[in-house]
Amino acid sequence: SLSSSSLSLTTNTQTTQTQQLLEPPPKKIYPQWHNGVAGGVAGAGARLCTAPFDLLRIRRQLSATMSKESMFVSLYRIARAEGGIPSLFRGNVAA
Repeated sequence: SLSSSSLSLTTNTQTTQTQQLLEPPPKKIYPQWHNGVAGGVAGAGARLCTAPFDLLRIRRQLSATMSKESMFVSLYRIARAEGGIPSLFRGNVAA
């Protein structure tokens, strides 16, 4: 009788542990403004990373000749000719 009760206790403990592992964690409830802030930060980060390449793409499309130089060399030439690194991000506020 002692072994059957200890077996039952062990089985119940294992069942409880298994149920705890299978249950999803409780959902966290965030304020609504978190979504807006996260979207704004993601959009600003994406624009910051892609702005120089977008500028280069437009410049290459508008140029009369096809340049064979690499993308980074082109960005360096544009930045050097027009006032440094900040010139690659000119106009981002309006975009």
